[in-house]
Amino acid sequence: MIQTRLLIVFIALAYLGCDKSTGPSSTPTPNPLFAFATVSAKDGSGNGIFRWTYTGQDSLTRIKWENTSTTPATLVADIPDITYTGGHLSKIEVNLKDNQQVSFKYTYSATYNAAGGLVKITWLDSRYPTRLWNYDLEYEGGRAVQFNKYRTTNGVPDAGTSRIFAFTYNSDGNITQAVESGSNSRTHTFKYDDKLNKGFGNEALAFISMGEVSSTLNHFWGQTFMLTLTKNNVTEDVITTTTTTEKHAYDYTYAADGSITAVADTWTLVNGTQSTSNWILTAP
Repeated sequence: MIQTRLLIVFIALAYLGCDKSTGPSSTPTPNPLFAFATVSAKDGSGNGIFRWTYTGQDSLTRIKWENTSTTPATLVADIPDITYTGGHLSKIEVNLKDNQQVSFKYTYSATYNAAGGLVKITWLDSRYPTRLWNYDLEYEGGRAVQFNKYRTTNGVPDAGTSRIFAFTYNSDGNITQAVESGSNSRTHTFKYDDKLNKGFGNEALAFISMGEVSSTLNHFWGQTFMLTLTKNNVTEDVITTTTTTEKHAYDYTYAADGSITAVADTWTLVNGTQSTSNWILTAP
C-alpha cells in the first residue's frame, strides 16, 4: 500500500453538520474554491500530480494521478468510475494491477441516513471478497464525536484491527484533542490558525479522506479523517503516548481568496530528528 502523505485538494459538495439522530445535513453547499473544471496538486519534490475533474463546481467525476518524476510524465491511476445516488457520492471503483500485472479492484461505498448524512464508508479489495474495511462516524450535538476504523471478515470484526478516535471540540468548532484507542493508544492535541478551512463539511472530501481512498491516491497530509470536521486549518498536531512525544507543524501559504496554495509539514520524530514534506496546489 502506498503511503498516505502527499497531496490534498478540497472537494465541494455538501455541508457535514449534524446531530446524533439525523446525521449531517444533505443541503449542497457549493464552494467558490472549485469554480474551475479541473484542480491540480503536486508535492514539492515533484513526485506526482493529481487532477480532479468536476461537473461545474458540484460533482467530482474523475481523478487522475500522474508521476511527474518521469519524462514524459506517466499515468499511475485514472479513476472515472465515480457514482452518485440520490445526489450523494456513493461509490468509487479503482482498477489496479499488482506487481505481476494481475488486475484487481478497490470498491469504496458510502452509506447515508434518511436525512442524507454520511454515517459509514466501506472498502473492499476484490482479492479478499470476504474481508471489508469499515469506517463509522458517530454524531452528538451537531458534531462528529467518534470515528471508528475496523476490519470484518464475513461480517465479524477482526481482533486487533480497530482504531477509535474520540473528539473534543472548542467553542470555535475545532477539534482540540483526539484520543485514539484500540490497536493504538495515543493522544493528538491540535492547534489552529484563524483561516477558514474550505474543506469543512464537504461530502466528497469526507468520503475520500475518511474512507482511505487517499491511501490509493496518495494525496493527503495530516490526520485525514479530520479534514472536513474542523472550521480552521490545523497548524500543530502533538502526538503523545505514555512514554513518547512527536509533532507535526503545518505552515500554509494562502491566496487572496483564502484558498491554500502551498503547505509545508515539518515532522519532529520521537528521537528529535526532523523531516519536511511540501505540497503545491494550483487551479488551472
